[in-house]
Amino acid sequence: MQEKKKKDCFAQVDGFEQWMDTFFHEPYESEYCQHDLHIDLFETDTVYIIEAEISLTNTTHIVINKTQHSLTIHVIDSSHEKEKIIDLPIPIMDKKITAQVTNSLLEIHISKTTPSSEQTLIIACHS
Repeated sequence: MQEKKKKDCFAQVDGFEQWMDTFFHEPYESEYCQHDLHIDLFETDTVYIIEAEISLTNTTHIVINKTQHSLTIHVIDSSHEKEKIIDLPIPIMDKKITAQVTNSLLEIHISKTTPSSEQTLIIACHS
């Protein structure tokens, strides 16, 4: 298994500093922050990894949509819905994305090299 390392090549991407500022400050300006999904971002040699802590119920569904420079994570269960849009400093529209949930941790892998035209992932979770 590849060891995760903090992102370091993003510093060479145009607009990276502005993206980091937005990523770390905008969620705290929201009055709904306490209901927001907590997100972590990592990088390996082959993938970018987004982790989100989620609460699971018997009927939880997760829908992940990608656009040119963002992912939308929509968590739906019988009592509430949460949505998080993650803006990224890299184009991801043509990249393969996989996702899995383990112990209430959603892990999304965005391939650096493997192409895919699929735009939406749907995950049905059972606690």
